[in-house]
Amino acid sequence: MVAARALLETTSSFQSFDVWRDALLGDERAAVGSSFQCRQMVSTMALNEKQVTQKILKAGVVFRLSADGLDRTYQVELGTVLWTLTKSLDFLPSYGEKAGWLEQLGPKGPWIVERLIGMREFPHAMDCDGKATMLEDCVRRACQTEGGEVDVGLHKHVREETRAWCSDGADLGVPLAATAAFPSLNFHAWDEAHSAQALLGKSVAGDAEIATTDSLLVTRKKPPSLAKFLSTSTVFRNTFGSQQVDDGLAFVKNFGWAPQRFNSRARPLARESKRWDGIFKALGEESQGSDRDRRILAEGFMDDLGGINSSRLLLGGMLADLYAEHYSWLATGDRPF
Repeated sequence: MVAARALLETTSSFQSFDVWRDALLGDERAAVGSSFQCRQMVSTMALNEKQVTQKILKAGVVFRLSADGLDRTYQVELGTVLWTLTKSLDFLPSYGEKAGWLEQLGPKGPWIVERLIGMREFPHAMDCDGKATMLEDCVRRACQTEGGEVDVGLHKHVREETRAWCSDGADLGVPLAATAAFPSLNFHAWDEAHSAQALLGKSVAGDAEIATTDSLLVTRKKPPSLAKFLSTSTVFRNTFGSQQVDDGLAFVKNFGWAPQRFNSRARPLARESKRWDGIFKALGEESQGSDRDRRILAEGFMDDLGGINSSRLLLGGMLADLYAEHYSWLATGDRPF
């Protein structure tokens, strides 16, 4: 989990094991092991999770499908209600609540369970029929035995007892198309919280100084923003990264952000706002370094953030709060896959 979190919080390649491992420090990095050991561990974990999902499906009385997508990648989740826990599921409360996919509604139940059952990257843009087909394929795979055959009885049970659909407004036609495979899919719930994404973009567009600060600290690409500059700064990593380890914190060296997730955009702003002393120290050393390009960039950042421009330090902290608040709203419609 630590390694996965570190990878997700960087903009590094998902294909490079070395980059994945190097996102960690100290004991966490040593615990990752080799690429072969990681593959074995992931395969074992995946098989165990599939077996847990099948036990839950067999005990579930009614089901809810949920899906969400980003670009060409689509994820499917299946939720269910458990009124009782059989002996084979007595481990669920402690395991599921800690992992975040189980909620107990009363001292003796029932239990609401949510399980990710599939993820797929479409070769082209996702269309309604493709999404509906993927839902059916994911449910069928979730009902497969270890030998690869579909448990016909379980598959029939899940299809007939799937009653509800949850998603954002981008998938209005999917549940209607999916009723061919799920005849009881009668309840459709929409969450338009994703509209917060458009509102946030407009909320900082009207003020030139705010837009300049946002670009300077996080979003600018050429020349690089302060966040990108720090992510490639050996001076900053050596001085501040070692301090993080001493404090018992895992320091993610990449300050980068993903434009589709305001939470990741809020994080570099918050990190910068809390570390100005270390940042200006690193900029000072970089401005005296041997690399001409980095020296010019460091001097430019000190000019743009100091003196008459020092108010941008305060604006950066205010933007971090704004993005965090918007993400809290946005996340209400973003399933915790």
